[in-house]
Amino acid sequence: MSVEIRLKRGTAAQIAQAAAQGKIVQGEPVYLTDTRALVVGDSDNAYTTFPPPTPATEIASGIVQLATPAEVVAGTDATKAATPAAVAAAIAPLVIHEETTEAAAQAASADDPDGWYAAPIWS
Repeated sequence: MSVEIRLKRGTAAQIAQAAAQGKIVQGEPVYLTDTRALVVGDSDNAYTTFPPPTPATEIASGIVQLATPAEVVAGTDATKAATPAAVAAAIAPLVIHEETTEAAAQAASADDPDGWYAAPIWS
């Protein structure tokens, strides 16, 4: 069974006129097509406007778009957020695994028993 929800919609001027004529009832949601805002009737001839969401910043909360793993690796878009999975994918090639470091140390000690051999940590 599907449910259909219908909203009245129109420009701010059209909805203001409808509200003044009592065509917006209390609690009725209406979508303003010109400002992309949601309004809700709060009396017989008025409504409350809920502005569209704003983009998030370092200071204010808001809506963010998620970056793809490739965008996280590129690191050039300061307007998108990264998920933990995308960050993990981006830094995975840079992570030094303990087994790799231990193997390099063992190889170094075999080459130079005095321990003066500098094993590379980046591949």
